[in-house]
Amino acid sequence: MKILLRYCERYSLFILITLFFLANLVVIDWFPLWRDESFSVLVARNDLSTISSMLSQDVHPPLHTYLLHYWSILFGDSVVSVRMLSVLFGVGALLMVNKIAEFLYPNSRWAAVAATGLVASAPFVLYQSIEARAYSLLLFAHTGTVWAILLLNSAQRKKSHSAAFIF
Repeated sequence: MKILLRYCERYSLFILITLFFLANLVVIDWFPLWRDESFSVLVARNDLSTISSMLSQDVHPPLHTYLLHYWSILFGDSVVSVRMLSVLFGVGALLMVNKIAEFLYPNSRWAAVAATGLVASAPFVLYQSIEARAYSLLLFAHTGTVWAILLLNSAQRKKSHSAAFIF
């Protein structure tokens, strides 16, 4: 039984990420591109200066469209291809959530796995991870920012403690 628990603890994150990825792959092409996704693909087909001018009146930042532009050059602009970029950002967001939970609960691997599982099973995260829009990129960026802030705050705290010992 201990061997099974050790195995589950060691590979649980990999299993969660794989299940999330496969769940997205199953439904990635069930529906055609909808209006906003089609707009993103249409804009991404242009050169970068045209993309910038087309998105100057849009409320979304242009980073996703720039990335989609290069992604489409490399992998094409089929439904599966353009949505796969969002799936990968969704996977990255799950990895960031896991890092945040590991940082907040360093003695409990299961807490990090549970937090990652909750986020992975959230309908909003699943839905936005197969949409060819910037939402999964924004989730990845926000979770990455939270993780970076936690690391910087921790490093700053260690510096202030070491400075107190010097003086």
